[in-house]
Amino acid sequence: NPNPNPNPNPNPNPNQELLRDAACPRPSRWFALPRRAPLPLVMVLSTLRSGSSLLSFVLNAHPQLFAPQGLFLLPYASLRERREHLSRNLLFLDDGLHHAVAHLWGLSFDAAAALVAGWEEQQMPIQAVYELLQARCAPRLLVDRGTENARSLQYLRRAPAMFADLRLVHLCRHPYSVLHSGGSLLRRTALARRVVGAAEVARRDIPLTLALALTLTLTLTLT
Repeated sequence: NPNPNPNPNPNPNPNQELLRDAACPRPSRWFALPRRAPLPLVMVLSTLRSGSSLLSFVLNAHPQLFAPQGLFLLPYASLRERREHLSRNLLFLDDGLHHAVAHLWGLSFDAAAALVAGWEEQQMPIQAVYELLQARCAPRLLVDRGTENARSLQYLRRAPAMFADLRLVHLCRHPYSVLHSGGSLLRRTALARRVVGAAEVARRDIPLTLALALTLTLTLTLT
């Protein structure tokens, strides 16, 4: 079984650790996988604001596919690490897993969130989470849609090491459209997070640090 404590001396800043390990051939945070998951997985690779949410809705209409909204699993060693990293993100990226669990286990959103919280406290390995979801949605194929999947070459190299039968879908959108859509998302998210008020959003008066952060993220991802 994988070591239940993959990082006995956790870095106080998970974001720095993820960025550092992204340049390593085998990030030290990741478990040594005992085997590859036997069930097939479809993985959508795209940048932020490329239409991947719409694609998920379309694929989910097929009776042989289960395509939830962004799971954001692949880059992380365990669910606890995922929680610590996503909790520092301005966007609402952690809800996709809760909605998927609610659907597959027949639970309310709050009950699904509590179940996932228990898995996080157990530091459940990410591969075990994938296998739980795959087994629960079988015979449908799980479609993993998350913009983080394509952020690092190391994440992409990890995917075939985790799954014996991996299918990839590469979704592209014109970069100008991605940046324009990203600006709109920034305004809505800043308002929802109460970083700015409605009047500032109406004037498109967004703090420079937030605008630069999103622009840099989109530019690096597109590059």
